[in-house]
Amino acid sequence: FMQLNPVDLRMPTSKTLGEDTITPSGLNLAAALYRIKQTDPYNLKIISRKLHCFIPNFIEVDVVDDVENKQYVIVLRDIDNKTYTSRVLSEGTMRILALCILLQDDQHCGLLCFEEPENGIHPFRIKAIAELLKDLSVDFMETESQLRQVLVNTHSTVFVKELKTWLPSPWLTIGFAQVVDRIITINGSKKKVLATRITPVPQEQTWQTSLPFSKKKKKMTIQMIQEYLQGYDNE
Repeated sequence: FMQLNPVDLRMPTSKTLGEDTITPSGLNLAAALYRIKQTDPYNLKIISRKLHCFIPNFIEVDVVDDVENKQYVIVLRDIDNKTYTSRVLSEGTMRILALCILLQDDQHCGLLCFEEPENGIHPFRIKAIAELLKDLSVDFMETESQLRQVLVNTHSTVFVKELKTWLPSPWLTIGFAQVVDRIITINGSKKKVLATRITPVPQEQTWQTSLPFSKKKKKMTIQMIQEYLQGYDNE
């Protein structure tokens, strides 16, 4: 569960800890990048190009071994040949950089849960974020690859619009979440509680009645999804 913290993302990694795995908050980012660099220095060029797609001002990503302070430090170079350490970079830049590094980290596998990837991102760059998250997942039929799956929670209609352009696809599922009232029985007494209902958005606009709700709820749910989709189509 990635909950990237800008303070943790900016911190150099102490060599004395011996940790080089990125934590959910973003700690050890510099050490992970140093490990990736040692595996194949060309990885830094790939990461630099990825980051440049989001932030054209930066053209090079590197990580230095600060021997004196016994730590690894991430350094970015811009088009004016000025260098910046991770300590002074913005939260949005560091969030994107963390994802670019994860993409090249062969030790990253399993399920990645990422909340609101649109945070700190210019709306024009959301398409690139969607593509990056797509690249972080793999086709499970490719048995030679590390298994990677991505689960995203978003409020951005722009982000959903980009996902919708990939449909129909056997590798993508979009769910529409809404809060509903539920009546449950606790110790013989009926209580009204709030619950989250997640409805799958159909791959095709045929709206087959396969949703496990009553006819009335099904009609209301489909109408809400249609209104949401039409809302961003008009943006």
